[in-house]
Formats: sequence, C-alpha cells, structure tokens
Amino acid sequence: MELGVRDKMLNYKLISFEMKESLAVTKLPEAEELFYKLEQLEITDREIADMRLIGFPVAGVLIPRRIEVAKEYLSRMFNGSQIFRKTCEELGIDPRADILAALEDSSVKRLSLHDNPISTKEAKALAEALKVDQSIEDIVFSNNSYSTAMGAEGAKAIAQALGINKTIKSFVISNNLIGDDGARALAEALKVNKTIERVLLSHNSIGAEGAVALAEALKVNKTIKEFSLSENDIEIEGAQAIAEALRVNETVEEFKLYDDTSIRSVGFRAIAEALSVNRTIKKVNLSSNWPGIGVARAIGEVIRGNRTIEKIDLAYNNFRDEGVIVIAEALGTNETLKEIDLGGNDIKVEGARAIAELLRINGTIKIFHLRNNSIEAAGAILIAEALRGNETIEKIRLYNNKIYSSSMGVEGARVLEEQKIRLGLEGFKFNA
Repeated sequence: MELGVRDKMLNYKLISFEMKESLAVTKLPEAEELFYKLEQLEITDREIADMRLIGFPVAGVLIPRRIEVAKEYLSRMFNGSQIFRKTCEELGIDPRADILAALEDSSVKRLSLHDNPISTKEAKALAEALKVDQSIEDIVFSNNSYSTAMGAEGAKAIAQALGINKTIKSFVISNNLIGDDGARALAEALKVNKTIERVLLSHNSIGAEGAVALAEALKVNKTIKEFSLSENDIEIEGAQAIAEALRVNETVEEFKLYDDTSIRSVGFRAIAEALSVNRTIKKVNLSSNWPGIGVARAIGEVIRGNRTIEKIDLAYNNFRDEGVIVIAEALGTNETLKEIDLGGNDIKVEGARAIAELLRINGTIKIFHLRNNSIEAAGAILIAEALRGNETIEKIRLYNNKIYSSSMGVEGARVLEEQKIRLGLEGFKFNA
C-alpha cells in the first residue's frame, strides 16, 4: 500500500495504529490484522465510498465481518504466484518459471523440484507463496548439490509456511543440507500442522539434536503416516529419541531409517525394541545400518511380537548365518509379514537351510529377497526343494549369489531348473 494512501486513511480516522508500508501486499499476517481491526469499526457507506476514491481496494460487499471472510478475500487478492513474484523481487532474484507455473495453475497438485536445485532465496520466496496457496498437496525438494542446497535458512522459511499451510499432504526434502537447525524448525511446524501425512528427510546432515527435535514432534503429531530420517548421522542419542517416539506414536504406518551407521548396534536395538510394541507401522526399512549379529535377536523379538508389520527391509546389516537363523526361527511364528529383505547379509549354507525350513511351515510370506549373499548350490537347492511344498511364495530373489561355484548334481539341477522362475533366476540354465 502506498504511503499517501496510508496517511489519508489515518486522516479519516478509520484506524488508529501505525501500518507498515508493506501491509496487505506481501505479508498475510499483517494484512489479516488490518482487516480484523477494520471489522471492529463502524464504517458508514459514505466512508466506504471515500475509501474507494482514495484507492483502497474494497467495496461494501467485501468488507469482512468475520476473520474467515478476511482470509477468503485475501486469498483472492494475493495468490501464491503474486506473492512469489513480489518476494523474488525483494530478494533480488528472478522468479523461476517452473514454480510460477505451478502456483498459477490451481489444478497442479504436485510441485517437484527433484534434480532441480532450489537456492536459499528461492526457498524463502516459495515459502511466502505457500502460506496462502490452497492447491499444492505434494512438494518435493531433492537431490541438490552441496553448492546449491537450500540449507538451514531455506528449511526454516519452508517450515514457517508448513506451520500455516492447510493443503500440503506430502513433504520431501532430501540432499539439501538442512542440518539440525533446519530439522528443529521443521519439527516445530510438524507439531502444529494438521494435514501432512508424508515426511521424508533423508541425506540432510541431520544429527542427534535434529533427530531429538523431530522425535518430540512425532510424539504429538496426529497425521504423519510415512516418515524417513535415513542417510543422516543421528547417532545413538537420536535413534533412542526416535525409538521413544515410535512407542507412543499411533499414526505412522511406514518408517525408514536406513544407511545410518552412526546409530550403531545400541541405537538399532532401541528402534527394534520400539517396533516390538508399536501397533500401527506396516512397512519398515532398516537396511544398510550394519549393526551385526548381536542385534538379530532384537529383530527376532520384533517379528515374534509385532502383529502389524507386513514388509521389512533388513538388507546389508551383516547378520550372517548366525543372525539369519535367529530371524528365520522367529518368522516361523509370524502370520502377518508378507515381504522380507535379507539381501547382502553374507548368508551361506546354514542360513539357507534355516530359510528352507521356514518355507516349509510359513504360509504368509510372498516375497523373500536373498540377493547378493554367499549362497552356493547346496543352499539354493535346499530352498528350491522347500518351494515345492509352499504355495504362498511368489518370488525369492536369489540372484547374485554363488550358485555356480560348486557342483549341484543331476537332481539339484533339476529342482533349480523347475523352480528358477520363483527363485528369480529366469535367465539361468541349470545343468548337473
């Protein structure tokens, strides 16, 4: 609003407080405050006409009588694209065409900036627009380089928008170096946001402090269904905090914490123990954390005690035969798990034997991933023979093992050839 118009409004004694020059132009909270105060005044038709003459953009029908009306009016006056343009101008950057196109088209529900870096300033401008946007439901910031990441300051701005926005349901921010400061800001937003269902925060240099803050948000948030904190360095403290949150959270259905060796076996065990008592999570990815054989028993307790998990990824955790035997024994009593991944765990013949015994009694698992292990012909034959009596298994992905490293015999070759499709070995030819 121009300064002269402000002075004229003061002269008419319609309002008695100092207005900022940017009022009702770029900042929704200040504009809402203005209309709220106008609503309290007794304004005659003549004064409304005078306001129209001095350029104030209202007519009698548009003067808000309630705050809800003010919000609706403001959304018409200042849409996301207008605010994005204005904020870009203030920050000295050109408005991006892809972001503008999404903000201008109300039919666009997904704004993806995957492999399309967004700078800190661009994130701040977009954040201002998201405070009033009512269309976008899914937003993706991912795969930025270190030189173009939005960083903590950009994440803080986006977090402010998420605290206000009422339409975004899915929020992905990865490879953006938001750090603990950015994670803390997002955590505060998630405590009050009531629409977001999906939050993926992988590879963002988030440490223990950021994880602790996000854990506190998970304790009170009632809408998040999918949550990932993978490929960070949350350490034991962060893993323990997340574990405590999972014990009380009642909405998360898919949880991912893969490729974070900083949690060590202590943090991994804490997560496992929390999953044992959680009653809402259906999908879990704890792969590539390398906790070793020692935590296999804790995973076994999860499998025995949990009755909701349907899919679990435990690939590349260095369980070896000893750990896999423990997990296979636990699977013998589980009736809910439909897919399990034990790829890359250095499984050999004894682990394969335990899995074969499991397949003879389990009637719920449909997909079993065993790729990239050390299973030779003898172990593969044991699994193939067990499949003859199992009608549930659809696929056992046994590729990239050591099946050809030893003799398989005539009968062994026959059963492998017979079951090769279900073993995920379609392109192979087995001969004695």
